[in-house]
Amino acid sequence: MTGNQPLSPERPIGDPEDDRLGRAEFAARLARMLVDPDTRAASGIVVGVTGSWGSGKSSLLNLLARAITGRWPDAVVVRFDPWLVSGRDDLVRSFLKDLHASLTAATGGVVTEKRTAIARSVLEYGKRLVPAAGLVLPQPVAEGAKAALDLAEKLIEAQEKTLEGPSLAELRAKLAGQLAEVGFPIVVLIDELDRVEDAEVRTVAQLVRAVADFPRVSYLLTYDRGRVEEALGGGRTKQARLRGRSYLEKIVQFEIPLPVVVPERLETLLVAEWQRIVPAQEMDAPEDTLVSILVPRVIGTVREQKRVMSAFHAAIGLLRREVNPADLLAFTALRIRSPEVVASLQSNLGTVLGDRLQLNGEILLDEMLEPERSRRADWRKMVEAASQDGLVRELQEFIFDTKRRVGDDGLRYPIPLLKVLHSGNLEGHWRPDEIVDLLEREDATWRREAIISAAAAGRLAELLWAILAFGWRSRRFSSDPHAFPDLLRDLAEADIWPPGQAQHCNRLLAKFMLADMERDLPYSGPDYWAEIIEQQWIGSGRLVLASHVLELTAFLANEVAEADSRYYFRNGSQIEERRVEALNADHLDMLLDRLAAACRDRSTAGELFSLADPTPLRVLRWTDPPRWDGSFEAAASCLLEENEGLDRLVSLFHGTEPPREVVQRVGLADIVPDVDRAFRRLQDRARHPAFASQPEMLQKAYERAWNQLSGRLSFNRSLSRDRDDPEASANP
Repeated sequence: MTGNQPLSPERPIGDPEDDRLGRAEFAARLARMLVDPDTRAASGIVVGVTGSWGSGKSSLLNLLARAITGRWPDAVVVRFDPWLVSGRDDLVRSFLKDLHASLTAATGGVVTEKRTAIARSVLEYGKRLVPAAGLVLPQPVAEGAKAALDLAEKLIEAQEKTLEGPSLAELRAKLAGQLAEVGFPIVVLIDELDRVEDAEVRTVAQLVRAVADFPRVSYLLTYDRGRVEEALGGGRTKQARLRGRSYLEKIVQFEIPLPVVVPERLETLLVAEWQRIVPAQEMDAPEDTLVSILVPRVIGTVREQKRVMSAFHAAIGLLRREVNPADLLAFTALRIRSPEVVASLQSNLGTVLGDRLQLNGEILLDEMLEPERSRRADWRKMVEAASQDGLVRELQEFIFDTKRRVGDDGLRYPIPLLKVLHSGNLEGHWRPDEIVDLLEREDATWRREAIISAAAAGRLAELLWAILAFGWRSRRFSSDPHAFPDLLRDLAEADIWPPGQAQHCNRLLAKFMLADMERDLPYSGPDYWAEIIEQQWIGSGRLVLASHVLELTAFLANEVAEADSRYYFRNGSQIEERRVEALNADHLDMLLDRLAAACRDRSTAGELFSLADPTPLRVLRWTDPPRWDGSFEAAASCLLEENEGLDRLVSLFHGTEPPREVVQRVGLADIVPDVDRAFRRLQDRARHPAFASQPEMLQKAYERAWNQLSGRLSFNRSLSRDRDDPEASANP
């Protein structure tokens, strides 16, 4: 069996090569009990093999049949499954039909005359027996086994008087004489006795005890002892079970319990099946903690082991490389053991996930930068309320244990959990194979266009999150760690984003980069990314993405402040503060100084305000200590005097909304020395008849700039009045 072949939880093994419990040797011993090795004839014994449901009884019968025919090729092995037949007449008829078919089956391409003669006698016996078979054992054995058998014989004798030809006794004697002289073994294997109705259990018992009690025919029955005792005794009371046990002992001469499968063996089987299903590069074995939870409380028999692993195999076929395999196995066990808990989870997703249920990609990116506890789906209380089962709680605790090293594919995170609940069909989110294909492409232009297309469709955040979650599976992504960051760095400099979305899209790139930096930190060292940003980003004039990363780092680390304003990373109504490790305070100060120097160089070259995104200037304007240079204000004042230059300033600072984390915005009022002059220029430009033909986005940007400048002028006038008349200010 390979990882590509599905398991069959209800199908017993048939080949000794699949025997992982060492029961082939046990089957060989049973074969020597049922067939006399010296005479090569069946010993005529009736053996019972007992075991609970799912313990491997059917598999043992398959191995036993192989062992008998392997040692005695001319043996007749009759496989009879009463579960496939209902009704007393049909049971007897079906058994004799199976015996007849087995005798007439060719052995080595030859059907001997003796076997044909015996088969003919079986057929004659069956024709005479079946009309009376419906009268056999008409009352529960609970009324007395001996009385029931005596009554059956009398009823059969009465029935025979109405029939012509040899009597049933004569036909039986003839068949018994033929069987006594056979030189080949005949063994009847009866399975599933504990799964049929009580009346049918009694019919099979009477079949073995009286109807087909022939010489040189051995029987082996498999059953759950307690279940058969109840059926034969006519109830579940102690007295009824004792009656049933007494009758069972009259039928079965030798009873053997099926060898017990110890938990250690089940654990070995579980790991072996895991390794057949899950590629070693993904996870070589399930965690010991999970194995100890599953065995033996969820997996106590071979059948239960097959059932769990078959369901796991099906689930991982839908979700391979999208969900942590160990988490998926734990959830599969939870679904089997307590489906009501999973149903409760599905019906309460809004409570469990909150705004995460919206599957907004930026929320998912934000969570990669937040404390671990705020990223988990919180359904512990709901599970505890839904079930007091300690096993359920242990499975749930395993899935949500924050001490486990689980990547972003762990079920304690929203997207993997939702993918499991939706069987992988999560609209709007990339699959791992799509991400690997994106990153493995030789053509960098194709990757660039894919990112731009995602932004145009409003799915850039979802794409970036998927790359973070699944990109490590791409050899190209892991072997060339600079390729993708360099692509994002260059995209941030270009004017390629949807209208009005430049700052938002670039901030998403920054969140991706910062999360990737922190993930890479254990391998790259504490100064690695600071050097990359300094030399390869800022040093090459790529300032936009660098400034977004620095601003976001300052927000997260709470390093930037102006007056009473503090910068936080927001998650809905909660506010979290967290220090970013990839760039510490010293890195931040050094890189802000380098950013200021690079902006001065651009200002000298007359290129400061040709940026596609105002974030570098916003970062420098509001850092503490200030890094805003007077030359920047002078350059802005010069641009004010030209309509084209004024349009550029207004578009840059008011054409797009800043990221939602930004507390202190930057606009015209913050970068020019003379607010009155800027306000008058804005009025003149907006009142010009030709302005009405300008693009709508530019007109809206002018409106926002107007509001900011007029608000600043009003504030300045209020401050001026307060200075001129302090008493009026104190007593309005």
